[in-house]
Amino acid sequence: MLTGWSDTYYTLSSSIMNRTVSNPAGYQLTRLAVLGPAFWTTYHTLWECSLYQSPFQAPGFLKYLSDKTSHEVYVYQFFKNDVLVGATVFQNRKNTLLFLSQVKSDHNYFILHEKTIAKDWDHFFEGLFQTIRDHRFCCEFNNLAGWASYHGSFEKSYQESPLFSKSVDSAVCPMLVKSSPAELGKKLKKSRTNRYKKNRLVREQGATFHAETDLENISEWTSAFCACHIERWSDTPTPSAYRNPNKIYALEEFLRTWHADGLLVRFSIKTEDKIIAFCIGLLQQNSLIYHSPTYDEAFNKYSVGQVLISFMGEWMQANNLSVLDFGHGSEKYKFRYANEKGILKTLFLAPKSSFLFCGKASIITFFRRRPYLIDKYRQHIRPVVIQMQRWIQPNKSVYG
Repeated sequence: MLTGWSDTYYTLSSSIMNRTVSNPAGYQLTRLAVLGPAFWTTYHTLWECSLYQSPFQAPGFLKYLSDKTSHEVYVYQFFKNDVLVGATVFQNRKNTLLFLSQVKSDHNYFILHEKTIAKDWDHFFEGLFQTIRDHRFCCEFNNLAGWASYHGSFEKSYQESPLFSKSVDSAVCPMLVKSSPAELGKKLKKSRTNRYKKNRLVREQGATFHAETDLENISEWTSAFCACHIERWSDTPTPSAYRNPNKIYALEEFLRTWHADGLLVRFSIKTEDKIIAFCIGLLQQNSLIYHSPTYDEAFNKYSVGQVLISFMGEWMQANNLSVLDFGHGSEKYKFRYANEKGILKTLFLAPKSSFLFCGKASIITFFRRRPYLIDKYRQHIRPVVIQMQRWIQPNKSVYG
């Protein structure tokens, strides 16, 4: 147990919420504008001691997004004996709460202290759903990490709530999980074909391999990454979002915030002339998240994407990491390596009187539970929807 903790809970004052639930717990929902630097200092302390130190809920990343978003930002806080032991930061879009982090995240967590127990999780979520009910918010919680240890308490709490709720498996997160860094490195370096292509790439193109944890040449690296991404997706139904210069600027700022929290590793393969393969790596405890890879298709014969993964395995072994998290998406190449499949979930939650939201949620869950329809949507409808959104709102903020 944490020093000074006991089973006694109490409620702190708040301009928005001040109440107890049936298992008395102190909690509050506050507009972030009311909170100053002291909140971010406290949140940073909580995040560093949390169950899942996700880069997508990291303090620098969320602080940056909170300063940029055009929507109101709220924070739900949960206290035990005057200690912040749980928190989640939301944006409020037309009375619908979403994770602030969903602007750019592979998966989302509720931040809970590593020494909390199941009873604490029950109280945390009971307070959250009571708050949502009292303020008549609608909620769309996307990319929830279904493998989180607290997920059973989360499900139990919303199922017992009188709110309308619809939960659906929305995506998968392939992972390579090994018992030790040595085992992981062995797995990722196993392919003879990749070793052959790596040696050929070095011999014929003078390739070098890089894992950078500093900010040297960060602007040039980001610009090269985006140019490569644009070219990679130029002849597909889903062209790169980095055609928008504001997206390039935002990406560099995201990289800077992750670096500030000690989470960023930039992987790349370079020839004498240019970078031909990229991957943004994000650290999460003993894991590396394989976030936003891209490569130059002119070097397809060398399988540079797979060669880069092999190099990443060497780096992970040397840096004592035993989990490679391939992030959101079920691309086939990920399953050449993955031995586990995390489920990402979406939860829709609202007062039962919110008929439009409940109807929309029911339609979305209907389609998401039928993979063959989702495939048709992604192939034929989604590209058209994205293009129409860009025509209708060409100057829409990249931060939501």
